[in-house]
Amino acid sequence: MGDAFLDIYAELEHILVKDSVQCFLRFFVNCEGRGISSYLTITAQTLTFIVSFNALRCAKVVLEGMAPELYGMHANPNCINKYGYVVLHEAAERFSLDMIKLLLRHGASPNVRTVGNDAIFDVIENLLPLHVAVENTCLHKYLEDNLEYNLSCSHNLLDYVYKLIH
Repeated sequence: MGDAFLDIYAELEHILVKDSVQCFLRFFVNCEGRGISSYLTITAQTLTFIVSFNALRCAKVVLEGMAPELYGMHANPNCINKYGYVVLHEAAERFSLDMIKLLLRHGASPNVRTVGNDAIFDVIENLLPLHVAVENTCLHKYLEDNLEYNLSCSHNLLDYVYKLIH
């Protein structure tokens, strides 16, 4: 499944940037669902990819599964992807309020926690989507506060970036 998705990744990315339902459905039919669906469902990997581009219209179509081109297939918003989290975690990480609302309306559970602590993907175990949103909010606030302070004290942005990395 992973290799099939890699084969379509670039073309699907262009469609999701535009958030074109018509192009997505045409693409789905042309590739016969390979890399996008499995066992009569849209894969968690595909839905995660759609959410990561904040493609609201495409997400709505795959969550509803009503388009004739999908042959009755739909995406499960509570399916854990290969990274150990659900798409609500992805939407929370990106602060996409509209996507979060859409996912919740289509049955996404705010109580699903991350699983595993894979060394490759470094997913912290047992986090709710709310934890992800709060953590990212704190990180953004920290960076914002420190950027203002450090830029007022130092005129060298590169030094500031190095300090943050350190």
